[in-house]
Amino acid sequence: MGLKDYSVSACPSLKEQALAGNIYAQDLEKKIAEITEAIDKIVANADFRFLYNRKRGLFHIGYHVSSKSLDEGCYDLIASECLLTSVLNIAQNTVPLKHWSKLGRPLTLIKGTPCFVSWSGTMFEYLMPSLVLPEYEESVFVETARAVVAENIAFAQKRAIPCWGISESQYYQFDQDGNYQYRAFGVHSLRLQTSLGNENLVVAPYATMLALSYADEECMVNLKKLAELGCVGSYGYYEAIDFNGPNPVTLTPFSIVKSFMAHHQGMILVAINNYLNNGIMQKRFHKEPIIQSVATLLEEKRGSYFVNIPKKGYNVHFKEIDKPYEIPESRYVNKVAPEMPVAHFLSNDNYSILLTSDGDGFSKYKDTMIYRWRPDIYANTGNYIFLKDVETSEIWSNTYNPTKKEPDEYQVIFSLHQAEFKRRDGDISTHTVVSLSPDYDLEIRKVTLTNHSAKPKVIELTSYLDIVANDFRAELAHPAFNKLFIESDFLEENNMFLAKRRGSVSEPKPYVLHMINANTDFLQKVEYENDRLRFLGRNNTVRSPVAGLDSMPFSNNTIFSDNPIISLRARVVLPAFGKVSVYFITGVCTNVVEAKSLGKELDEVAWIEEMNEKFRLQSILELKYLDMTSSQLNACQDLVAPIFYSSRYYRGPLENIRRNWKTQKDLWRFGISCDNPILLFRVTSSEALEIMKDVFKVYEYLRINEVKVDLVVLSEGKHGYMTELNNLLQDMTTSLKIFDETSDKHNIFILDAYQLTPAEVDLLLTVARVVFSEETGIYFRKIKEER
Repeated sequence: MGLKDYSVSACPSLKEQALAGNIYAQDLEKKIAEITEAIDKIVANADFRFLYNRKRGLFHIGYHVSSKSLDEGCYDLIASECLLTSVLNIAQNTVPLKHWSKLGRPLTLIKGTPCFVSWSGTMFEYLMPSLVLPEYEESVFVETARAVVAENIAFAQKRAIPCWGISESQYYQFDQDGNYQYRAFGVHSLRLQTSLGNENLVVAPYATMLALSYADEECMVNLKKLAELGCVGSYGYYEAIDFNGPNPVTLTPFSIVKSFMAHHQGMILVAINNYLNNGIMQKRFHKEPIIQSVATLLEEKRGSYFVNIPKKGYNVHFKEIDKPYEIPESRYVNKVAPEMPVAHFLSNDNYSILLTSDGDGFSKYKDTMIYRWRPDIYANTGNYIFLKDVETSEIWSNTYNPTKKEPDEYQVIFSLHQAEFKRRDGDISTHTVVSLSPDYDLEIRKVTLTNHSAKPKVIELTSYLDIVANDFRAELAHPAFNKLFIESDFLEENNMFLAKRRGSVSEPKPYVLHMINANTDFLQKVEYENDRLRFLGRNNTVRSPVAGLDSMPFSNNTIFSDNPIISLRARVVLPAFGKVSVYFITGVCTNVVEAKSLGKELDEVAWIEEMNEKFRLQSILELKYLDMTSSQLNACQDLVAPIFYSSRYYRGPLENIRRNWKTQKDLWRFGISCDNPILLFRVTSSEALEIMKDVFKVYEYLRINEVKVDLVVLSEGKHGYMTELNNLLQDMTTSLKIFDETSDKHNIFILDAYQLTPAEVDLLLTVARVVFSEETGIYFRKIKEER
């Protein structure tokens, strides 16, 4: 039984109930009248003229309120949701009639029927205007609509999915707040937009509703199938079904996007109303005199049976690849001091840590460095933990640096959500796990000690941070001056050291916290030190501090120091053949009250352990969001080292670097400030599509994880192919998952090689930390093989 078989004629109308004295009906009539009046005012006051480009005779796509500028692109196709805007403005005489002829009418053939081509190939572009615009049999618009519905049905059959209806909608990927993502999905044969893959298998039920007037029987079957698949909720049909991958929770070959978007639900209601009442909304719209004045525009028929096929090459087709979800592979480093440093980067959005396989690196909160760091693998800058066997006075560190004592065994494991450092020194092995909290701006360094002897041991653990609490460039420019403004405090009840940089009342600085906890009792009270000279001793370095060598007592005070550090010391008993875990937690908070509250929670070891698991789940979600493979993830992490510790192996050719004579300011004309590390991508043709996708994926991953880099794409295609290549590059940048109004500026620069002098190309190759090419890709396999 179809919808048309149902009758509502037995129900009294709203008007009849109001006349009968029903106060609720009268109240509703009043509200409808108020809404109608408000809509009339909106329509009367709507002025689209500022969006109209008189030179091109087209409407700009939009207006950027933040930058107060018009979008450079224009709606230039007649198969577009903007068709409704064009008809309304021609009717109101706010744009000239010639605008209608300026709208592009490229055609394609669908089973022998000429069909307009739209930008994205979505059913929304084709069918939404017909919710209110009157239709005329044998017009190009009706022919196109029927062809589009037929092609959508054929597309689903070809892709072997059980239902059809491809349009713009939310899909089963999430941002960092767990919100569904939104995108225009379309059928490739109907679109002009460059096709970046076959990931268009997202079916939106509202698209089927829009098609009711063109293929009602097929629509009924499709709607029933959608319901059988579980795409119906409390408020009607859900937003979409995503067939691009299986759901790991429900174990179905699809994922249901369980949301309700108001404008899509509105289109569903109007489409059903039109179907049940013979196009009632179209008739009401057509009754308006101004719409009747332009009705002939919608009667347009094919002027010729010669079909103008869109330019070949708009769609880039490549083989579909079934990508099952991969468990990310870890990276392993099995030796100390590798010739090419290996680094790892972790971030929870606000708080980030960089770690090398030797234990150096930095921690930062937004742009604030927690402790001193230098981009030099020999500088010994990091968050260090010293260990000492009290009985034998043997001293080493949980990582290779800073003591550089050769271990009996050493292995580093860099995983998606953590870094692990394993070493053995005689009878004692240490296993350090470094991770982040997804909920707080904290890092956790869990050091598990194992005693392989039959004799208990007393182990002394001492942490060391060269506190900065300032922007990296500010500290680098005036390191001694920066040390003069650090205030310290110690919360004994939480074994927590607090330090902050003095700031103004209007712009208070965050507190840096550093605390220690363990799954056993400490032998004595935790000691603390804030003076670097007392910790290192005269003429000593962090490699062999006097505090560690001689176990000199700490001062246990927080008075002013002109060379401040943060250091905590504790002793634990390591039973024979037993294990003990000690936790060093570093992070930031806004005030002392928050610090005390965190201290109470961090007293619970189970709560600390839970943080690691939650961060693991968040990291997996991020990987799904970016749609990254394990190899792409590891390639991104492999590039962390050359970004922060410049390596000649990843830079440009030596000859270009040797002959460069220009300076940073010579790149300013391109808008490149050189404030951030530069990644340079040299591309010659659109055939390198997969490498382009990889490079932009690297940029997405780095920027989402707060690694601020600039990506410069040097388009070196032959002149005849330059436009095609540049269009592809521009299109790919618009689909990146890093752009939103709350984010910092994201710097991607697409430069044409013919616009640069040879000297400027040499300069780019000199300043770039990493140079991608079609030969290297993002994996740099040749470099790894040679090393």
